[in-house]
Amino acid sequence: MTETSTSSGGRPSLPMEGVPQPRREDVLNLPRVHFSTHPVMAHKMTALRDKNTQSPEFYRLVKEIGALLAYEATANLALEPCPIETPMGPMIGERLAGGIGVTPILRAGLGLAEGFRQVIPDVQIWHLGLRRDEQTLQAMEYYNQLRLAAPLLTRSMYSKGVAYLVSVT
Repeated sequence: MTETSTSSGGRPSLPMEGVPQPRREDVLNLPRVHFSTHPVMAHKMTALRDKNTQSPEFYRLVKEIGALLAYEATANLALEPCPIETPMGPMIGERLAGGIGVTPILRAGLGLAEGFRQVIPDVQIWHLGLRRDEQTLQAMEYYNQLRLAAPLLTRSMYSKGVAYLVSVT
């Protein structure tokens, strides 16, 4: 069993305490990183972070945030024409071109993926399991379903990259 150390103030030490963290400006300038500035997202993130938020509300918020992330993450997806019949007659509508895969990082990302699935029910879920090495504090992979999904991915999907939904508290 791991012994919990305490800081000089008597509170438990945090695993990343004393480890240099990137500056906010550096993170904001990373390529292909999007930070939501939507007011509803800010509202829900505040409620999620509040230490007084009870478990049922916390899990509901995670799922709702996942759905909001789905809208933001899919804003630039390609569409293809789709002929349909409406009550008024035929028309050419649009459908998403290609499949969508989401990779939640186990276990925290599962709720976010469920929110994503509410928006796009046929999304494929490819799990990734990471744990922190307590000595080096580096992420260690213990499960990766992306390798199993690789034969299903097309070259164009690879070129667009894989987005990870990460929960941050």
